[in-house]
Amino acid sequence: MQAVKYLLVIVVLVFLNSCTSVKLSEDKSYSVERLNSADSTRSFISLNFYHYDDRTQPIPAVFHVNGIIFGPKNNLDNFVLNVRPHGFEINAGYIGKEWLKANVEVEKGDSVLVKFYLGLPQT
Repeated sequence: MQAVKYLLVIVVLVFLNSCTSVKLSEDKSYSVERLNSADSTRSFISLNFYHYDDRTQPIPAVFHVNGIIFGPKNNLDNFVLNVRPHGFEINAGYIGKEWLKANVEVEKGDSVLVKFYLGLPQT
């Protein structure tokens, strides 16, 4: 009976440990901010890329929006896309940095600001 209790405790601990590893995305490798567009008939996605360690320092990044490749950006200003309402898969990366993926839904009249914080790959 004791062995069954110990086995049950171990199974519960392993399950809880695996659940917490899924929530590691709370480190916020990217942020999405929804705003209203000045023109309520048009929608925009604005993309910004920063170092993970220094979140104020912009970096040139390569990115894909629904499979279309952009970049690397020569200037470090934000990149604005005029889009139609739809779901978008955005992948961003840089030399020596880990690639990140964000899924963004854009509605009519939205202006969505996506900030990527690119860090070193996890080993």
